[in-house]
Amino acid sequence: NELFIAPYYSANTAVFSNQENYFIDSLDQIKDSKIGVISVRNSLKNTPFITTNHNTIIRYHELSKALKDLANGKIDYFMGDYRITTLEINALSLENKIHLSHVNEAVNRIGFGMNDQNLYKFFNGIVPTTSLEQDVINKIFIKPDLEFKDYKLTIAISTISGLFIIFLIFLYKRTKKISNNYKQILNALVDSFEKVNEISDTDTGSHILRVNLYSELLAKKLNCPKKFTEDISRYASLHDLGKIGISDAILKKPGKLTHEEFEEIKKHSVLGFDLVSRMKIGTIAENIALYHHEKWDGTGYPYGLKGENIPLEARIVALADVYDALRQSRVYKEGFSHEKAMGIIFKDSGKHFDPKIVDIFIRYNKEFKEIFDNNN
Repeated sequence: NELFIAPYYSANTAVFSNQENYFIDSLDQIKDSKIGVISVRNSLKNTPFITTNHNTIIRYHELSKALKDLANGKIDYFMGDYRITTLEINALSLENKIHLSHVNEAVNRIGFGMNDQNLYKFFNGIVPTTSLEQDVINKIFIKPDLEFKDYKLTIAISTISGLFIIFLIFLYKRTKKISNNYKQILNALVDSFEKVNEISDTDTGSHILRVNLYSELLAKKLNCPKKFTEDISRYASLHDLGKIGISDAILKKPGKLTHEEFEEIKKHSVLGFDLVSRMKIGTIAENIALYHHEKWDGTGYPYGLKGENIPLEARIVALADVYDALRQSRVYKEGFSHEKAMGIIFKDSGKHFDPKIVDIFIRYNKEFKEIFDNNN
């Protein structure tokens, strides 16, 4: 059995200063300067190569406080993760006061043991304790009173990427109110969710890209409004986000699922909705996560909605998802041909799928085939 997850979060440590156009070649140049870092209790975070005089290291528990002190000249430099620090600089609108001075060439790749029982305590110690972050952590990490057991999130998000996502949720909600940069934060957050989903299932990466493209195609051919089409093409990829909370033993089981195992899998739509809804990006993304397994005849889940009571975005993604799942080869099955997948979907028109959407799919089926062939 694999003991460690593959390190999938890569970080470059960078140095930022309040001096414009000032670049340093070596950290030795600043070893006697006041350098701000993010500290986890008595250890230093994201500063593995510090060899400076530790009397000049100023430890902070909050990134925003460190960057404000840098902008106001209370410290000379700040050293930390390049991407996260840059996002926070933008969120605080400090782009004109804080400048990049150095990027360490070494790339830090971080992962943890799969069965590390201390991860929850570790993250509890370094993540801000606002109700939002705490709520997300409580959903992600194993605790005895959680409703859903065997969270694969303890594996998939037990790296700095998990902290990065939590940080981005917090940053997005705050930035949306104070800055025009919130769309940048939102895109980074969606990308991070997609990446975690991909890490939890190595077959997922191309699948979610194709589902986005199929959904965009269907929305356009249905003459949906431009904003609707843009949203569904961006957020269709989040449809199965909740599966990162389902055990691999169930998700990749080669044989037929038991009743209990299928009931466990069905929980992913509610879990995905719970995660997506915290992003506050609108009902289209939420409806996709929650309702994409509802069926036109009312036999789907989680609520057994029927016909046009199922949101249009969920009906679109339902067909896009099933088509791609039929075509895709997995460890436990061979993929079907385009023609066979098309036949299965046609047969389920009025049962699983909205007949109008099936008609559009049949009419433009060659474009579906092209999307699959070109993004496989």
